[in-house]
Amino acid sequence: MLFRSTLILILFPIILFAQQYGTWREVDSLNIARAGHAIIVLDNGNVLASGNDIIDTIQSARSCEIYDINSKKWHLTTPMNNPRYNHDMILLNSGKVLAFGGGNGTSTEIFDPV
Repeated sequence: MLFRSTLILILFPIILFAQQYGTWREVDSLNIARAGHAIIVLDNGNVLASGNDIIDTIQSARSCEIYDINSKKWHLTTPMNNPRYNHDMILLNSGKVLAFGGGNGTSTEIFDPV
């Protein structure tokens, strides 16, 4: 019992004085609520988010948005050909994005952000 009390007294000050780093602040909200989506940083620093497993409509699962780092706003862009969720994306050397896998199985698509 003495060992447990001593251990608690030793660890307690560490928890009390833990440092906090960084801050969070809200920026622009996505146009569509997303879960099970994929996200990737494009060559120009903008962020592409695609897909959705909140399947209220097929359009929602096909949708894509880009966060513009200059305007600090999300805007909808060309939707994918197939509904997709829990998928992956890879940025290719050409600057295009390869999307594959997810809820629809074997299909693969390439997106050109330009």
